[in-house]
Amino acid sequence: MKTIMHNSISLDGSFISFDVDMGLHYQLTSRFKADAHLIGSETVRAGGELYGIPSEKESDFIKPERDAGLPYWIIVDSKGKTKGLLHTCRSFEPAFPISN
Repeated sequence: MKTIMHNSISLDGSFISFDVDMGLHYQLTSRFKADAHLIGSETVRAGGELYGIPSEKESDFIKPERDAGLPYWIIVDSKGKTKGLLHTCRSFEPAFPISN
C-alpha cells in the first residue's frame, strides 16, 4: 500500500486578501490520483462564507450519481461546524477536468 499526502495551506491557515484559482488548484492536485481528500470543517465553513450558501433543495436529499473515478471527501468535524452546510458538499461538482 502506498500513501501520498498533499497539504494545501497558507502560513496563517487561510486564503484571504487574494483570489485563489480553485479550478487550477484541484486540476493540479488531481494528478496525484487520490482515493480521498481530507477536508477540515473550517474549510467547508469558510468556503460557504466566501461563495455563499444556497438553500437546501429536495434534490439535496437524494444521493447524486458520481463518477466512480472521483475521490471521496472525508470531512473532519468534531464540533459540528458543518451543520447546515453539507448539502453544498453533496452537490459539489468539479468545474475542471479530472486527469487520469
